[in-house]
Amino acid sequence: MSVPYITKVKNIHLGAIAIDSDALLYALWKVDHAIKVTAVRLGVNTSCAAADTHYNTFYVKNGTVVISTIANGPVAGGTSFVLGTMSACVVTTAAGANLVAAGDTLSFKVTKTGNGLALAGACLQIEYLEYQA
Repeated sequence: MSVPYITKVKNIHLGAIAIDSDALLYALWKVDHAIKVTAVRLGVNTSCAAADTHYNTFYVKNGTVVISTIANGPVAGGTSFVLGTMSACVVTTAAGANLVAAGDTLSFKVTKTGNGLALAGACLQIEYLEYQA
């Protein structure tokens, strides 16, 4: 028997992420029903090229479990953010990391390398399947 589900997208406006921000931990939302995260995207209101010395790594987490990541460095593997464009994050599916139980709270964590980089108008988009009982 398959479990019925609904595909949904949640947009969360984070605002500015200041340079030298490595202690940011945003509470995103408390999940009402069990979900499976299928995609995560990060958009910004300013272009920001990937860099080797100063960059950020962004995580969507469920407690200590990392659901997705994206980094704007180092240049060889980092993402250059483009004004008005959503950049795809890597979703972790190993060991069911993208499965979230009802009542869990997702968070957004920023860490920096060097001084980090500033981003304006950050918006996070989470696509997911919501399971219905």
